[in-house]
Amino acid sequence: MKLNTLKSKHALNGHLYYYDSLTSFIEAHSSKIDFITHEWIVSVFDFDKAKKQLLNKINEVDYLQKWILNCFPEFDISLNFEAENAELIEIDDFFLVYEMIDNSYIVAIWVIINLKFKVESLEKRGVKDSNSIHKDKCLEFLINLEIKEKNIVDFEIGDISEPI
Repeated sequence: MKLNTLKSKHALNGHLYYYDSLTSFIEAHSSKIDFITHEWIVSVFDFDKAKKQLLNKINEVDYLQKWILNCFPEFDISLNFEAENAELIEIDDFFLVYEMIDNSYIVAIWVIINLKFKVESLEKRGVKDSNSIHKDKCLEFLINLEIKEKNIVDFEIGDISEPI
């Protein structure tokens, strides 16, 4: 018996199945992810947990603090930087879904926030005393959500950037 090499084939439980396209193979074997929508993400994502982790990351990573301060040319030397709060502006409706081999998912979402921070800095205008100044900065950051059985079980803060 000669096999048709133009069609994909798959053996399962001693049966041989043919698929006439990659699309039909994917439809037969991929897990259904219809439940992962922007509305679902917004309803189940706990921004307060992510906010705490984000603030800790910014306060602990020196290059992030310098990157934020470089957006404000009036500052010359940062003596102290503290990210104090973050307000959710929006969760972008564009997201990516990765299916893992254990049938869990990683969903990459982008969140836009207004970061409130305090900086003690010497100003370029010759002021010799340090000043405590409160500023706001709009930022976008990536969050990777780990989803198992339609529940978010973990998340990780990824890249931080300025919104486009």
